[in-house]
Amino acid sequence: MKGTVKRLVEFVQLPAKSAGVLPLLLSLFYALRAYRAFDARATAVFAVSLLSFELFITGLNNYVDSKTDGSRLPLRRKTAKRILIGLIAVALGAAAGLVALKGVVVLLAGGLCFLVGTGYSYGPFPLSKTPFGEALSGLFEGFFIPFLTVYINAPGGALVSLALNGARLDVSLQLDALLSLFILCVPAMAGIAGIMLANNICDVERDKQNGRRTLPMVVGMRAALRLFALLYVAAYLAVIAAAAAGILPPYALVALLGAVFVFRNVRRFSRRPSKGETFPLSIVNFIVVMAPLIAAAAAALFVSS
Repeated sequence: MKGTVKRLVEFVQLPAKSAGVLPLLLSLFYALRAYRAFDARATAVFAVSLLSFELFITGLNNYVDSKTDGSRLPLRRKTAKRILIGLIAVALGAAAGLVALKGVVVLLAGGLCFLVGTGYSYGPFPLSKTPFGEALSGLFEGFFIPFLTVYINAPGGALVSLALNGARLDVSLQLDALLSLFILCVPAMAGIAGIMLANNICDVERDKQNGRRTLPMVVGMRAALRLFALLYVAAYLAVIAAAAAGILPPYALVALLGAVFVFRNVRRFSRRPSKGETFPLSIVNFIVVMAPLIAAAAAALFVSS
């Protein structure tokens, strides 16, 4: 039994799911502070859909890779396929429930996330084989997850509202609220893009053999490593901007203390990019950047800033 669970965890890469969970937590605490509103039922349904879909996408990516480049699956193919079908069924079922609760904006934004997430690994032109994987991963996991989290908890019209008047569709965007949310999300977007970039840097030789055209192959290794470092510069600049604008409380600046550790890891990775040895540092960096922000956003619910 333990062996089966271990292989399942390896197949869906469960430890790496912080990429989806941490932005959700940050935006949830932000919504609670900014709007003083919380929809527990909708948030729980969204979390089930999100986690199931994240596990599905990772499993699908591994499943497709095993067919195209001969990499080993930790499970039998038939078992892996059944798990993928179960995960996507749960994700879609929960998503349908969320749409029933929260309406068409969730349908449109969530549907786009499902489309891009599935297209990342599957289809005639998988996005993972293009130079756009990092940007799309950062945008959809780092921004759209928080957008949906805030949307389902905030009062109606706080971010976006749609209204059908006869044959006319009226769209209302709260630009100040969307800009604040975007600034809040920059550290998450940069950290997730960094994880994907580190992964592609480590896989350059294998990707060349399999006909992929990832970002490090387009811009070159030196530029890719420089971009890897600049992503964390952007993350910390956004932390300063968020604290200065009151999006996060001033004590969120404590996150800057982690920069020493983060850039030390960046140097270690740049000296020796290795999937087994230094790639995990990109995940560690993401947690080091995000954890203090989440703690600050949570503390702001109880401490006057």
